[in-house]
Amino acid sequence: MIQTIRKYIPIKTDGYISYISLGFFCSALMEINLLLPYYLQLDVFYSTEISFFALKPVSFILFIEYTLAITCAFLLNSRFEKYFHNVLNDLHTIIEQLCSPAFFIMTGTIMLCIITGFIGYLFESGEYYRKYAVKFTFLAMVFLSMIIISNFFIKIPFLLRKKPGYKEFAIIFLITFFITPFINNKKEEITLKIDKSKYIEIKEKTKTEPEEYIENIIKNMRFD
Repeated sequence: MIQTIRKYIPIKTDGYISYISLGFFCSALMEINLLLPYYLQLDVFYSTEISFFALKPVSFILFIEYTLAITCAFLLNSRFEKYFHNVLNDLHTIIEQLCSPAFFIMTGTIMLCIITGFIGYLFESGEYYRKYAVKFTFLAMVFLSMIIISNFFIKIPFLLRKKPGYKEFAIIFLITFFITPFINNKKEEITLKIDKSKYIEIKEKTKTEPEEYIENIIKNMRFD
């Protein structure tokens, strides 16, 4: 696992430590922030970490990289071939720059969740942190996978030239990427902003999570 990280994430050891420490520190600040009275709580620490969840932008860049890689496979001895290869390398660099810090900051967050989970083992909060340790681990693996996939996309033109029979499959895969957004029937998620004091009041009076309470109200609404 460590060898894989070193291979696909070209950061020096001090960079590893810095990003992991930053993730740990930001997560600790978020936890301290939760202990403050609601009117003193700020979203700055949460926003610091959530800003690295650039999954959609990175996914879009990966899609562009894949499209260019397929195009390069058909540009035999073309004057545009060198230009496309340069763009591919630039896109790969961008993905590394986005995903590498995010991966290690997620790692620092995982460390805090694990430590806090063990400390709170006898309390109800222990399970809460262990659950988020798993979620952040999955997210870290996603960022690492994106770098590996991007590295593979750079090699696609050479692979398709060695094995031309796979070009049809590559094109079908590309077309699938185009079609998928139009056939996706997944429910849209909408964020509802409410005052923090009202959030706490709902939780205390209903003895349930405000999200579940509001969701049940919406489900039970009837329009004549």
